[in-house]
Amino acid sequence: MGVIKGSASPATNFKPLSREEYLGGFLRTTPSIIPERGMDAVYNLYEWYERAKKERGEIDQVDRVLKVMKTLEAFKSSGAYEDIVFEQKIRSMLDEIYVDEVQDQRTSDIRMLLTLVEHPWGVHFAGDTAQCISKDALFRFPNAKSLFYERFVGSAWKKGEIKPTLHQLSHNFRSHEKILKVASLVRDLMYSGFPGLVDKFELEIGVARGPRPVLYVGGNITDILRSEEEVEDPPESGAQDGRSTEYGEVRVILVRDEETRDKLRTELGRSSLVLTILQSKGMEFEDVLLYDFLSTSAYSHKLGILEDIHKFEYQDNGLFSELKHLYVGVTRARNRLWILESNRRVLQPMERLFNPTGGQSLLKISTELDTGVSQMRERLSRGTTISSFRWREMGCQMIEENQYSEALRCFERAEDPDGITLANAYITEEKGLTARDHGLSEEANLHFLEASELFLKADSIAKAVQCRKAGGDPKGAIRILADNGGYEDAAWLGAEVGLFSEISEIYTKLDKHEKALAGYARGKQSKWMFNYLKRFKSAIEPCCWKQYMYLYYLKEFGGSDTFLDEFGKRALILTGSLEEQEIAFSRLHLMSKLFHLLSTNRRYVEAYEVGTSTGPLEISIQLLSDQILLKNPNWGQGEQLDMTCEFLQAEHIEANPGPRTGADGKIHKVLRAASKKGNRQINSFIGRWEAINLALDSFDWYKTSIETGVLSDVQIAGYVDILVTRSAYPNNEFRLPF
Repeated sequence: MGVIKGSASPATNFKPLSREEYLGGFLRTTPSIIPERGMDAVYNLYEWYERAKKERGEIDQVDRVLKVMKTLEAFKSSGAYEDIVFEQKIRSMLDEIYVDEVQDQRTSDIRMLLTLVEHPWGVHFAGDTAQCISKDALFRFPNAKSLFYERFVGSAWKKGEIKPTLHQLSHNFRSHEKILKVASLVRDLMYSGFPGLVDKFELEIGVARGPRPVLYVGGNITDILRSEEEVEDPPESGAQDGRSTEYGEVRVILVRDEETRDKLRTELGRSSLVLTILQSKGMEFEDVLLYDFLSTSAYSHKLGILEDIHKFEYQDNGLFSELKHLYVGVTRARNRLWILESNRRVLQPMERLFNPTGGQSLLKISTELDTGVSQMRERLSRGTTISSFRWREMGCQMIEENQYSEALRCFERAEDPDGITLANAYITEEKGLTARDHGLSEEANLHFLEASELFLKADSIAKAVQCRKAGGDPKGAIRILADNGGYEDAAWLGAEVGLFSEISEIYTKLDKHEKALAGYARGKQSKWMFNYLKRFKSAIEPCCWKQYMYLYYLKEFGGSDTFLDEFGKRALILTGSLEEQEIAFSRLHLMSKLFHLLSTNRRYVEAYEVGTSTGPLEISIQLLSDQILLKNPNWGQGEQLDMTCEFLQAEHIEANPGPRTGADGKIHKVLRAASKKGNRQINSFIGRWEAINLALDSFDWYKTSIETGVLSDVQIAGYVDILVTRSAYPNNEFRLPF
């Protein structure tokens, strides 16, 4: 992955290597620990992985890095001033970066890190290419230099400012000098056989002394390792912060691969700490027992080639990988290094290599012929005893390295209940992840919720929240955050999952009223928002209060333009002044509510004008009759009043389609009532319609003709059309155009 996708760059538009590039040109220019015949299968696995990831809607770390880089390039090339400024700010967001174990980083990771640094002198990389055993990275410092120049050449820096300097850290504070001599010989073998794959450095200087590393060859290694557990001693009274003054940490058995690790763990039980060499990277141990590494190597029958490795450059990158793993295993030891081998064939080539005739003997060599099981057990048990503090420290280190089962073992040896709880939490979370990967959602959720409780007991709040979310309980996650003071994080989580009432409760506790109101608003909980506005009116900024009051009113009463009930009236009063209420109704086109507002406040003429302009007509004429005409019987003379009366009468006709409507039913009741107020125009209008109705009644009852000219008015002619239409469609299946 780190090669196929991690090599992507702006020059290739961040596209991964094609199969042809991976098998062809890439293979000729870049070292690989994979045999050439296996690279096609590796690319098949890569394609399967990408398909499976896409189907599940997931992304990985490489995707995230490439997405960031693509986005920055898009901003840079957009041509928009704002985009370019933003991109430049991102590229200068860090003054300096310090990256340890840089050899384990992918090319894309290093490129992104360099992107974020403003100054070329702010880049600091530390690492050891001989320890590059990650399955996902191929690193050399010249490659890092190339990326460095790619980032800063062409910028405003002077040529001298972009020249990186390589410093060797020559003093080793982990391993003593005798272990470093063995490591140095292994490194020399790498450089002699594969000079293009590893950087050459001078011999490291150890700051402490210690025993010579031991090579033991025999078929009884497992029996030897089944020794009694170390005796735990408390820290010495003169120790500071519980640290023993003795040179010591803990013993580990390092093996080649996971299969060997699992088998050995089963055979030895929980008393032994067994890790793969890859798992041990970045860690250090008092005693290291390198278990059967050479005997199980594909090169165990031809280790003699190492003696002549300096004579020519090898193309077998598998051998290079073996040497790197051996180097990493050796350099994990602080005090005692034991190389335990079961195959006697490794004895002579190793002896010639590390203890040459006439040269310095780097290894102390023993076999089962001269050293029995009991003697070896005794020698192995002579190491520094381990305190509870050391076990606890090792457990924490195992947690950081994601070695949770081993962390549990360390915490159990330390009798640390909090550590045991934490390790069990991680183990339970892993069970949930495994169940989820197998499609067992319910089982996975149970594991996640259990892990959340354990993390909470271990005071690991972030992990407790993460597992609670993974288990499908976002409310529980919000509660955990809020109960532990993470109010803002709880609120953001609530917004993320749509739990807006929980957001409002949190912000209420913080007296952040505007945000609490925003939560209720987004959650469409208008009644709660209204109660909140009343409760905290004095504490809320007036403009904000008024805006949310209007929002509440709109949500609660703006859905339909009907008259308000008593509760609606009380709520309306809270929204602001009469003028503000009027403006709001006008802007929202709630004309019935505006009519009611104006008439309630005795602004009858304005209410009448609103009603006749936008409806409702009936109550507008009724308002005219009940309030306005009382003071001025002839108010409103003109075309508008005639039009209003005509539309109102038309509504009456549509509701009463037959020619015969009874005594007073031929005229709209509101118009009939208004006529009693003495308005000449309304009375004239009613008089015309009464004459028409009388003529029509005569025609209907007595079949007498209507005199020419009586129905000359256009509106009256339309009325006759209505009646004829009604007669043609007696079942009212024809809808009138009102």
